Amino acid sequence: MRERKREALTALLFVSPWIVGFVLFLAYPLAASVYYSFCDYSVLRDPIWIGAANYTDLMHDEIFRGSLYNTFYYAAMALPAGMIIALSLAMLLNAKVKGMALYRTIFFVPSIVPSVSLAILWLWVFNGKDGILNFVLKGPL
Repeated sequence: MRERKREALTALLFVSPWIVGFVLFLAYPLAASVYYSFCDYSVLRDPIWIGAANYTDLMHDEIFRGSLYNTFYYAAMALPAGMIIALSLAMLLNAKVKGMALYRTIFFVPSIVPSVSLAILWLWVFNGKDGILNFVLKGPL
């Protein structure tokens, strides 16, 4: 029994950095947001509890209802359309068609070019002889 407690303590010690990060960066901000949503809050004064009045005002706001409609409309149209297009392109890129190497090149070049240009830029910055970083670190002649 004592061995199990020691193993549990060791496991908790290994997990503790994740737990601390979770509480600090996710659980506390989420709980604070929920609390402040029920308050009349300004940065310069303490929050005043008003209950669900913020949500009542929100439900009577025409702009909010319009934005809610637009969000649901976008989700209902754009997400399925995006999945259909992505699946169709994946199936086309996997098909055995004449000239497939050219099609794949045309499709993947936009995702490769930024990486190549970034690599060249870093080579230019970190060049040991004539690099920009060495020029800046040398200072005035």
